[in-house]
Amino acid sequence: MPRIIMAIRLFAALAAATIALVLMAPQVTDAGSASMPPDSRLHESLALKRPPVPEAQELLLIQVRKEDERAVSGSLELADFILTLKEMDADKVLDLLPEVNTTGSGALSPERRRGLESRFEKEFSLIDKNIATLFEAIRLGSIRTKDSTRFVQELQTLVQLSKTRLLAETVEGDNTGMLLLGQAHATFGAGHYVDDLAALGLALPLYPDAFAVIERPVEVEGSVPFRRLDFWVVERYTALDKDLYGLLVSMEHAGYLASLDPGAHPPALYEHALSLRQNLLAKPGDAAARTWREAREQYLRSVRTLLSGKAEFGLLAGFDSLLAAETLEESSATSIKDLRQAVVAAFAAARTAFNEFQTVRDRLQVDLRGAFCIVGTVSGPQLAAGEQTPAEAAAFLANSVLSGSYFRVATGSRYRFWMLLPAVLAAVLLAPFGTLVSGLLGVVAIASSAGMFSLLFVYKGIWIDPLIVAGITAAATAASIATELAVRARIGSILRQRLGNRLPESALTVLASRHILPPAGDLTARSAILAVRHFGEASHADQEDSAHHAAALRAFHDAAAAEITRRGGVVIGVDEFILTAGFGTPLHALTDGPADGSTNGPGMDPADAAKRACSAALDIAALAPEQSGGWRFGLDLGECNFFYSSVDGYSAVGRTVNYARLLSGLGSKYNSRILVTQGIAAAMGPGFRTRRLDSLVEKASGHEHAFYELISREQP
Repeated sequence: MPRIIMAIRLFAALAAATIALVLMAPQVTDAGSASMPPDSRLHESLALKRPPVPEAQELLLIQVRKEDERAVSGSLELADFILTLKEMDADKVLDLLPEVNTTGSGALSPERRRGLESRFEKEFSLIDKNIATLFEAIRLGSIRTKDSTRFVQELQTLVQLSKTRLLAETVEGDNTGMLLLGQAHATFGAGHYVDDLAALGLALPLYPDAFAVIERPVEVEGSVPFRRLDFWVVERYTALDKDLYGLLVSMEHAGYLASLDPGAHPPALYEHALSLRQNLLAKPGDAAARTWREAREQYLRSVRTLLSGKAEFGLLAGFDSLLAAETLEESSATSIKDLRQAVVAAFAAARTAFNEFQTVRDRLQVDLRGAFCIVGTVSGPQLAAGEQTPAEAAAFLANSVLSGSYFRVATGSRYRFWMLLPAVLAAVLLAPFGTLVSGLLGVVAIASSAGMFSLLFVYKGIWIDPLIVAGITAAATAASIATELAVRARIGSILRQRLGNRLPESALTVLASRHILPPAGDLTARSAILAVRHFGEASHADQEDSAHHAAALRAFHDAAAAEITRRGGVVIGVDEFILTAGFGTPLHALTDGPADGSTNGPGMDPADAAKRACSAALDIAALAPEQSGGWRFGLDLGECNFFYSSVDGYSAVGRTVNYARLLSGLGSKYNSRILVTQGIAAAMGPGFRTRRLDSLVEKASGHEHAFYELISREQP
C-alpha cells in the first residue's frame, strides 16, 4: 500500500481516537467522590474477580441502633462509657455519637434532671440500707457493745459523704458531667479519641492523576463482617460494676467481711481504684492508666477470693456451732437461722452479680483490647450502600485504609495517554492492510484493549473503563477502515474514468483494492499483442454518411473492447477501425504480482499470454457473424514499451504492436480471419491448429518472419 495512503489512514484513525477520547472519557474533577465506585455492570463483575477485601481485625463498630439513638445517656454516663474503653485498653476511638445536649441554665435540662434523680436515689438508698443493716445487727446481737461506736461513726461518715456529693451535684449542675466527659476524652491522649477520621491520620492516599476508591468487604449472607459491639453492653458493664460494689458494701456493713485482711477488703480496694481513676482524669498518662487498671485487677481478685467460699464457710460454721449449743433458746435459734440465711442470700446475690459482671468484662476485654473503636449510629447488620450512616461509612473507609483495600480511578492526562495508546497501536497496525484484514485485526485490537485494561483493574487496582478504551480503539479502527474504503472508492473512480472500458473488471477491482494507479513512466514487458481490424468500416471510410460511420465505429470499439477485457486483455490502442489489446502487460504484473503494488513481480508468463490471446481471438471470431463477420485479427509476441498519457490513456509501441496491426490487415488478402506470427505459434504450444501462410521480410535487415493462420483449438 502506498505510504501516502497509509499516512492518511493513520492520521484519520488518530484524529477519530482523539475525538472519541474527548467525548467518552469521564471528566472527573472531584476527588471527594472517592467513596462512590464507578457505576457499571462491568465494574461490578470485574470487582468480583479482585482479591477479597480482608477485615481489619482491630476495627470494632460500637453501634447504637437508630431507634435507640435518643436513649443514649448523658455526659456522666458517656464519661463512664469512655473510661470503660480506656480500662479495657482500647487503642483509638472515633466518636460519631450525636453531641450531648448542654444547652439551658441547667436546673431544668433533661440530663440534669436524670442525673439528680439518679444521684438522690443512689445516695438515700445506700444510707437506708446501712441504717437497716445496723439496726438489724443490733437487734440480733451480732454487734458487740464495744464495736457499736465504730459502726455509728461509719454511718455518720457515709451520710456526710452523701451530703457532699449531692451538694456538688446540685451546685455544679451540668458542668460536672461535661467536665468529667472532657477529662475522659483526655485520658486517651491526643490523636486517639477524635470525632473526625482524618484526625487519626486515616485517609485514602492522594494521587496527582487519580483518586482512590474504597473497596467493601465481601458480604456473607448479606451481612458485612465487621466486628460489632452494642453500646448497651458497655453501659451494662458500668451498671453491673456499681451494683456489685453496692452488694459488697452491704456485706461489709453487715460484718460479713470482718474475717478478711483489712488490706484486702473489696469495697476499700474499689474505692482505691476509684481514687486512682480520679488521678487519671486529673493527670492523664500511660502510667496513671496502668496503675488504675492494676488497682481494678486487685479489686476483682479480692472479690474472687471473697466469693471463693472460705469467708462464707467460716461465717456459716460459726452460726452452725451456735445452733448446736444445747443451752440455746428457741427464739435465739430462730434469729441465728435468719442470720445464717441472710449470709447465704448475701453471698449468693454477690456471687451471681459477680459472675454476670465477669462475663461481660471478659467479653469486653476480648473485643476492646487494642481495638480501633468507631462509636455511632448504625442502620443494622445488613448495610446497603445507599443507607449508610456516618459510622458505617467511616467503618468502610477505615477498613479500606487499614487493610490497603482500595483502587484508583484514573482521571489525569497521563492516564488519558494510556487510554489512547491501544488506539494508536491499532491505527499503526491497520494502516498497511486492506478492508478484510483491517476488520479482523480491528476486532482483535478492540478485544485486546478491553481485556488488557480489565486485567489492569483486577491485578493492579487501576480503573480505566475498559469499555471506553475499547470504544476509542473501535473509533480508530472504524476511521482507518472508512478511510481505506474512501480511498479505494476514489482510486476506483479514477481508474474507471481513465481505464474503465480498457481493463477487465477483476483487474480494476484489484488495482483499486491495492490503491494502484496506472504507472506514469515507460515500462517494458514481453507481451502478446492482439490487433482487431474492422474491414467493413474500412471499405466505407470515405462514404458521405458520417453519422452512420461514427455509429458503426462506436459499436465496433465498444463490442471489441468488451470482448477483449472480458477475456482478460487490456486495450492499449484505438484507431479509427483498429483496436489493439495486450496480454501479459505491466498491468497484469500489478494485478497478479505482490500486494505492495510493485511491478517487479513475475507478471504473466509469455506462453500463458500467447495462449490467452489466441483463445480470445478464437472466441471473438466465433461470435455471431452480424457482429464480427468483418473483423480480422493479427497476433504477435515480443517486447513492447508501455506508457500512460492523459490523451491516449494506456498505450504501447514497438515492433510487436506493428506486426500485429500489419497481420490484421493481411487477413482479407489470404482469406483468413486470424493471423499469428511464428513467435506466437511457438509460444502457445499444442492445443491449437495452425497453417503456415507466408513470411514477413524486414526491409532493414532482410530477416524473414513466418506467419500462420490460426484455425481452431484442437479437440481433446
